[in-house]
Formats: sequence, C-alpha cells, structure tokens
Amino acid sequence: MEKYEIIGNNKVLKNECEYIIESLQKKQGGDEDRPFLGCIISFYNTYDKEPRKLIYHEIELLIEKMKNIGGGKIIFIMNYLDQSSRIPNAAEIYGAQSELLSWVKTKLLEWGTYKIIANFIDLGYWTYVEDTSIELEPWMIIKRKTIFEDLYYGVEFLYGMGNTYMIGQTLKINGGIDINPLKPILDNPLKTVKATTSVKRSRYLIIGASSGIGKVTAYQLASEGADLVLFARRIDMLMEMKTDIEEKYHVNVKINKVDVTDSDTLQKAISDSYKSGPFHGMIYSSGYFDGENMLKTNDIWKQIWETNMEGYRVAVSTYINCCRSSKLFGNIVGVSSLGGIRALLPGLEAYGVSKCAMIHFSKAVALNYSKYGIRINCVAPGWIESPMSEFLDEKYKQYWLQKMAIKRPGFTKDVAFVIRYLVNDESAHITGSTVCIDGGVSLGKIYGYTG
Repeated sequence: MEKYEIIGNNKVLKNECEYIIESLQKKQGGDEDRPFLGCIISFYNTYDKEPRKLIYHEIELLIEKMKNIGGGKIIFIMNYLDQSSRIPNAAEIYGAQSELLSWVKTKLLEWGTYKIIANFIDLGYWTYVEDTSIELEPWMIIKRKTIFEDLYYGVEFLYGMGNTYMIGQTLKINGGIDINPLKPILDNPLKTVKATTSVKRSRYLIIGASSGIGKVTAYQLASEGADLVLFARRIDMLMEMKTDIEEKYHVNVKINKVDVTDSDTLQKAISDSYKSGPFHGMIYSSGYFDGENMLKTNDIWKQIWETNMEGYRVAVSTYINCCRSSKLFGNIVGVSSLGGIRALLPGLEAYGVSKCAMIHFSKAVALNYSKYGIRINCVAPGWIESPMSEFLDEKYKQYWLQKMAIKRPGFTKDVAFVIRYLVNDESAHITGSTVCIDGGVSLGKIYGYTG
C-alpha cells in the first residue's frame, strides 16, 4: 500500500511534494516506521473563477483511510499569509483559504481521536502563483522566493518522527512577510542563504543548558555532530554534561558558569566564547517562573523580567554584535511560552509579560537586523514535563488535558526537535516567527488524540 496521498490543484507543487515524500520515506526508514502522510495543496491564483471550489470531499476520503489504518499525518500547504491586505483583488482567495483553515481546525477535534495530526505550511503567496503582477518582495524580510529546498526541509520537519506534539500549527516559510512592516524593507544578505542541512560540524551556544529544554537540545545537536558552548549557573551539572556528551558523541563542548541576570558577565562570556569559534546559532533557554502575582512583590517581578527578557535582550544584542564584527550570519531561537500568547492562569502576569515581550522583541530584531544576516525565531511550549512544570498540581493537570487535542503533556524532546530545525539553515526562509508546541491548547477547547 502507498504510504502517502497528495491532493491539490497546483501541478508543479504536487510533483515537487511527490518527489519530496518519496525521497524522505527512503531516507528516514521503512514502511513499518513511517506514518501515513497526506499532503494537501490549496493554492489559488488571482484569476481563478471559482476559488471557493475546495477539496473537502477528497480530504474526508483521506481521513477515512487514515482512520482505518490507525492514524497519520497531514500537511496542508497554503498561501493565506495571515490575510495580508497587500494583495489586490484577493478577497475571494483569502475567503477560500480562511474557510479551509477554519474547517480543518474544527475538524481536529474529531481527527485527533484517530491519532491524526495536521499542521500547515505557509509558503507565502507568490512563489507558486502564476500571476506575476503581484509584487510583495519589498515587504519581505528575506528577499527571495520560497524555493524547493525550503519546502523539502519543511515537509521533512513536519513529517519527522520527532514531530509528535505540534497540531494545527503553521510553519511560516514565507520570508517573514507576515511581520507586515509599515514601509518596504531594504535589501539584505539573507536572500543568499539557501536551505540546507547544517548541524554537523557547526557550533552552537545554548544559554540555560543545565536542565530541561536547554539540556535536551544540547544532546540533540551533539548527537548530530555539533560542537557546543553551554552556559548555566550550575557549573557542576554542566561539567557532567560535558563529560557525557564528549564521550558519547565525540564533539567538543565548552562550558561556562553564567548568571543571565548579570549583564556584564553574560556579555563577556558570549564575546569571549565567540572569539574562540563563531556560533552558527544561539539558543536562549533560560527561564524563571513564579506564581506570585504583581500585587505581592516587586522583587519577583524583577527576577522574572531580568531572567526571561532582559537576559534574552543582552544575549541577542551581544551575539549580533559578534556576527557583525566577524561578518558572519547568525541564527537565534528564543524559548518563550504559550503563556506569552495566552493568559493561561491568574497570577502569571510577570511570567506572561516577559514571554510575550520575547516574542515581540524577536519580530523587531528580525525586521531590523536582517541587514546583518540574522534570523531569529521563537518556540512557545505549552505544558512540558520539565523542572519548571513541577508547580502544576494534579487538579490543574487534569483540567489542562481537557483542553488538548493530544492528550498528554509534552516532553523536552518535542521542543528540542523544533529548536533544532529553527536554529539551522534548513529553516532559511523563516524569520520573526513563533512556533507553538502545545498539543493543541492554543487552538481552543478541543478533545481527542490519546497517543
């Protein structure tokens, strides 16, 4: 039996997806290891006379097939661009795209029950559209069209065995155009970067590496041949990691005791470490959480802000200056939180504000510092089993589970898998974006998948 099915109305894109999926299935393992994949293409040109003639019936047939074989993955490839108003005469197109998007998200309630995970790829509008009168490049951060390699690695990421906790999310492989700046963006060198695998023999700085998401990300990158520079306050834990990683993976690991709330020390540590060898990417995983609300104490508010946001600002600005001095490009991933997107609980004002600030700050950096060859993105984890989630009592965990499509907590490896994609050139056409890894909580009150 075929392990995939492609539905859509763009012949070029269908042919490319068929080649990609067949290539990935050969590359990533045998039939017994791979989920069934449905690839749904929904592209409309500005001159289409019937843009609302969508492929719902074909999708329902595909879902029935997945139900019968015990689940699968679906990748919707679309061009809705967050309903950008820069495209003339596009109301019907966006009406069709939004209709399909909304329909899928409501269907996730049902599909999740059958272990079916669906996510989206936003390729922008103009790459596979034949109407060349549309001119969006002035507002793009990364000034090139989406190319085959971007699509290849995006599909590989969503199809990957490590992608088990993202559902209903959009991978914005669109050059950052959804940042939607007020005026056109100047040309920048990011357009020269092509999507390619870049982990092996690269070097990464991980700040907040001694536990949780940072620690697992370090092991993920090292397992693929990357050298590491690890910062944290707990030097004893870093020493154990260094010994273990070097013995297991035969890579080079440097460690440094750093408190991110000490700006001078953090700046010096990054600058000195960069001089010993440039970082292909930097991950900021330091975080502080406390359930005290803003009415009780200023000290806790200050501690949260300085750890989560101010440390991030200092790290990003220092890393960018290092890249400027060396005339090398850089990739940044900040570990934000679903709490920075939604006000999840009473008493989390300080935490939520700091994580929300990380997301907006990253968009602003993407807009302003692409001129130095810098890409920056965030991940927004939901409930992840890590030391920071220990505050959740059992009653709240049960309530949280009711809001999820994938009915389990996330694991640090789920987040590390996303970070690994974003911090490398496989995601070369993504910047200023935030990816939720939350089991579907951000979609609203939906129920289903228990796998």
